[in-house]
Amino acid sequence: MTAREIVAQVTNLPVMPSATVKLLQLLENPMENTQAALDIIQHDAVLSAKLLRLCNSAAIGLRKAVASVDQAVFFLGFREVQRLALALGVGGSLKRKGKCSEAEARELWHHSVTTAHAATLILPEIRSLEVDSSIAFTAGLLHDIGKLVLAEALTPEMHTEVRARVSGGLPLWEAERAVIGSPHSEVGAVLLQTWHMPEILVEPVINHHKPAFETEPKLSVLIHLADCVAHQVGKNPAWPDFAALVDQAAASSVGFGAPQLAFALKALAEQMEKVDQFAQAA
Repeated sequence: MTAREIVAQVTNLPVMPSATVKLLQLLENPMENTQAALDIIQHDAVLSAKLLRLCNSAAIGLRKAVASVDQAVFFLGFREVQRLALALGVGGSLKRKGKCSEAEARELWHHSVTTAHAATLILPEIRSLEVDSSIAFTAGLLHDIGKLVLAEALTPEMHTEVRARVSGGLPLWEAERAVIGSPHSEVGAVLLQTWHMPEILVEPVINHHKPAFETEPKLSVLIHLADCVAHQVGKNPAWPDFAALVDQAAASSVGFGAPQLAFALKALAEQMEKVDQFAQAA
């Protein structure tokens, strides 16, 4: 089946809150839409309450409690508040179980948060890629959202076949394509298109396993690297081990090598306690 056919046949699709959809759509021009994004956050009572709870949690570690969105912006800056608000909205969709077990849903959300943080850490190291950090963070959160759709679409027999192929050494996305016709990356991209998300978010989702870098590097290169780093955090692999997992041509296109890998793994490892708390709080 094509990705579009898979999305069309799944009745229990992930649902994104309307405020979050509006925030995501504004990311196409983040510098021009700051006030519009702030208005959306402030006028959504549920999102505002969740945001303030998160801002006052140990995950953020503010020395002084905040009682309004304006105060949160004052202490954290708008970009950080925007990232937190997006994570809260996206997290509600990614943490839903559906046919996934609770452990699987929790693991997917934790990996998504880890990838988002990895993306923001790697971004300054890639001078050839000019993108707002909020977009990079959000793309990291969304990159695996297609897995939720496939979890609903795959029959138990298909799940067994996918796992068997992965155990045999086939990458997950290739096993999905072989069994059902489309990998989670393509399915996730179609889902974002049904939500009318900007192309800058669709591209890294559809290409995060086969990043686009010909002519010029796309955001998918960053999310591909962040995804690979997130899977390796805590393992401290040497470059040859990491290079076996990553698209080396894509990595070379942005100058990502052994020094950048060492920096990314160290910086992400230092943030993992915060990432863990953030994943739980959101």
